[in-house]
Amino acid sequence: MGYRTECTPTTGDYGADLVLDDGSDHRYAVQAKRYRGDVGIAAVQEVLGAMSFYVCQTGVICTTAKLTRQATELAMRDGRVIILSRTVLLKLFERYLTDVMILPLMSQD
Repeated sequence: MGYRTECTPTTGDYGADLVLDDGSDHRYAVQAKRYRGDVGIAAVQEVLGAMSFYVCQTGVICTTAKLTRQATELAMRDGRVIILSRTVLLKLFERYLTDVMILPLMSQD
């Protein structure tokens, strides 16, 4: 998809797991959350902090779950945070990863 990637430290990552650059100086702070339960507002707050620390214009929360109402509300109100939930991820996989077999992300029980 053409993004340059930078992994952040395992600990002390300031709220981002990856930093992406699209080649036109637009940077994305990405936080990945593999949860069975809902992702809370802290994830949005952390990615907003990471955007400042890593000088990113957009934050991305990529999760196998869904976000709580408060987390979704904060992300939408700020307007700079993209939420890639389980449903969206599966659609992206179907669109861009046509040559690989997709295994279930996680049981929904």
